[in-house]
Amino acid sequence: MLKTSTKAIGLTAAAVLALTLGAVTPATAAVKPTFGNVSASNPGSVTVPSGSAKTKRITVKFDGPAAPSSNPSQITYGIYGADFYGPKIKLVKKNKGVKSRYVYTPSVSADTTSPTPAAGGTVSTRIWSHHTPGRYKVTIPVTQHDRRVSPTKNTTRSTTKYLTIKANTKVSRKSTSISGSGRTGKTWRVTVNAPNYQAGAKVTLYAKKKGAKKYKRVASGKLKSTSSSYSKTSKLKLPGKYTKKGSRAYVKVGSVTYAAGYKSSPQKVR
Repeated sequence: MLKTSTKAIGLTAAAVLALTLGAVTPATAAVKPTFGNVSASNPGSVTVPSGSAKTKRITVKFDGPAAPSSNPSQITYGIYGADFYGPKIKLVKKNKGVKSRYVYTPSVSADTTSPTPAAGGTVSTRIWSHHTPGRYKVTIPVTQHDRRVSPTKNTTRSTTKYLTIKANTKVSRKSTSISGSGRTGKTWRVTVNAPNYQAGAKVTLYAKKKGAKKYKRVASGKLKSTSSSYSKTSKLKLPGKYTKKGSRAYVKVGSVTYAAGYKSSPQKVR
């Protein structure tokens, strides 16, 4: 019994020693940051301006080692790809009534010439009234130039964001016209021209006689895509009682994807 007890005590002591030794953790070296994790703020959506351009800025962030203060040119970064071309923007979704030849895409460029992991950088796109409403894909590349090795090691990482551009009803209204002609007091065929991005929208014609207080709904149709920069309908008919001098008419254009509905300015029959 005494012999067995001595062996048990010896094993217990050895186990404690092993556990104690196993708990000793060697010092770990500091992990150096690696280039990557390129990210950007969400540009969201913007309505085209009726006047001066709107600027949409996107903040760019990324991880990577900083250049030593003694030799800043050892590691540099740029908001461009391996081909040295900057950010790109591409229309990926639009009203199908807009023909490719009439697509006007905004430009995008990097604001920051020497971004750093600590400060990041920014990218801007300028939107004008003529730019096509739709969903745009913005690709933002960041390239690292590592001169600690020879030849220089160039590495590119990128991120993608989406920008939605919407039509401005003020611009749409100014670009909409109503035309028609015929004999006074007779039914006229009326043509409505509207921006091409409004194709597919319902159009309702309203009119009132000279001296009347309220407009009345007299016809409706649908805007169709054309081979020009406009969509139009020629199937609306203005009854003879509204084709007399002094009568007035306007159209209500319905909403479609990326473009809200609106009312045109009233026009006088002359």
